[in-house]
Amino acid sequence: MKAPLLPFVCLLALLFNPVYAAQDSYQSLNLAITQQSQTFSYESVDKTLNLQGYRVLYQYGINDWRFSVDYNNASDEEESRRVAGSPQYGLLYETSGINVFAEYNWPTSWLALGISKSRDETQYYFNKQLQHIGSQTQVDYDNLTLDTGFIYATQQGQWIISSSLVKQFINETSHYRKRIDDNEPDNIDEVTLVNENGLLASMGLSYGHYFNFSEYWELYISGGLRRQITLTGEGRTTTHYRTPLQSNLASNQTSSSELQSISQSASTSQQLHVSFLHNKGSISIDVDKLSSQSMSEAYFSAGFGVNF
Repeated sequence: MKAPLLPFVCLLALLFNPVYAAQDSYQSLNLAITQQSQTFSYESVDKTLNLQGYRVLYQYGINDWRFSVDYNNASDEEESRRVAGSPQYGLLYETSGINVFAEYNWPTSWLALGISKSRDETQYYFNKQLQHIGSQTQVDYDNLTLDTGFIYATQQGQWIISSSLVKQFINETSHYRKRIDDNEPDNIDEVTLVNENGLLASMGLSYGHYFNFSEYWELYISGGLRRQITLTGEGRTTTHYRTPLQSNLASNQTSSSELQSISQSASTSQQLHVSFLHNKGSISIDVDKLSSQSMSEAYFSAGFGVNF
């Protein structure tokens, strides 16, 4: 999951370019920094981490087809040393994922098929006098996604209705340790394995508006809502943001991000996307917030893209 992605991106570029050079093709590379707060509860104490990371998105388009590879990684840690008898604790969280999509676009609709793998890792320890507690959790997600939608264009904007089905497989391993010196019967060392799978469905509605600055620059602002539910099994809802091919200067721009999974059967998210568009690239900002989150916990992304 931590292997560098850029060599793979360059290999894709070399493979695709010679074969389709005479056809209507394009490539784009988007780089972004991300931030999101997440709260954990341990031993009746809440700890909040600010996850900072990055996202790399490579796309190749040929006629009405588009192929994309999206890698993201974010992490944070907090540590406190024992001072004057106060407890010592440490918390580390890292999340990473890769998404691969193949998409076909009609003038007012699209159909996409994607696979994704992601991993969340949490390590926690707490030491107080003779009590030592530690836990380590690793959650692996494998998703197969079918995504479709429709675009209704207005004079200066567009309405987008999207929907998706996600087959999700989850493997979770938790290791919990509790040790009390000189009292071995109360010591705990246990490993818990959880295997789940589920079928999730989601539907989104958004509106985007174009503001023309010049022949070469446009401002595109869109906002929307997305609702995701678990149809069968033990799925964990995720926040997920994808946009189809857009008109005008945005004809080959998109953003994609796979965010944290949460252990609930349904969720609603609000999404905001702002882009400064140029035929050679873009500068964009994304905000994605679950209804159960405060704005300080929302997902923020800021980045730029180049077309070649």
